[in-house]
Amino acid sequence: MVFKPIPNNLRDKTMTEADIVFDYTFNSPLHRLIMLFIQVSGSGDGGKEKVITDKKLLSFCCCSSSELITAMNYLTENGFICKRNLGLQMGEPASGYTIAVPEHLRGD
Repeated sequence: MVFKPIPNNLRDKTMTEADIVFDYTFNSPLHRLIMLFIQVSGSGDGGKEKVITDKKLLSFCCCSSSELITAMNYLTENGFICKRNLGLQMGEPASGYTIAVPEHLRGD
């Protein structure tokens, strides 16, 4: 997997979840849209995890469900989000999402 270079304004600092959501250059605008959606929606579990129903996640965008699933898989596999299946919440399948800073973007 080839990652885009870190923007100059973020090179010399440890990136935060907000830096990832708002400043990182993703491969697709859909990736940023998903990250923004997770950042601003859902209910928190008392921590950083957002509980979002699958139906709500599919309804926020005009893309196909396969495009959304592909983009979500990319973000998960590359460490931008952590996903936890929560089963049924109020009768709807729900997942818990946490925005993360991938290993290759952590300043050490």
